[in-house]
Amino acid sequence: MSKENNEKIVDEIIEYANNEIEKSKKKHVIILLSVLTGVFMVSVIFLLVFTFVGGFAKWFFFGMTAIMTAILNVIWTLRNREAKWFRFCSLSFTVFTLCSFYAEAAHWILVEDWSALMDVVPITSNILWFLTVVSVAINSISLFTRRDR
Repeated sequence: MSKENNEKIVDEIIEYANNEIEKSKKKHVIILLSVLTGVFMVSVIFLLVFTFVGGFAKWFFFGMTAIMTAILNVIWTLRNREAKWFRFCSLSFTVFTLCSFYAEAAHWILVEDWSALMDVVPITSNILWFLTVVSVAINSISLFTRRDR
């Protein structure tokens, strides 16, 4: 084999590999967008359902979703993938958790359920502060992790 023939073969292999990489990137982007669309749709449905359902279920759901998306954020960051959407979702659900708890406390005030306020709010407010700080710290991992690509 001549040198020109070898260079031609290497160029063809490189071009084939680049095409396969592009196909793989498109496939993964489509999968990610599908997952995010599904999470968004489920969240909207739950938000609409929880508008008519009060209490523990609403902010527990938002809190669990915030934790799950924070874990996905860290996993994707450790795999050197773009995790900004998971970070956005996690911080958004953290905010939804806080707002739903605040709405529940406001409801207790309106119905003058002072015992619920005295029992739940002092302890839960400290827990929500702690979990919010933890959420911000976990989600900041993907901001400060250096990617060498």
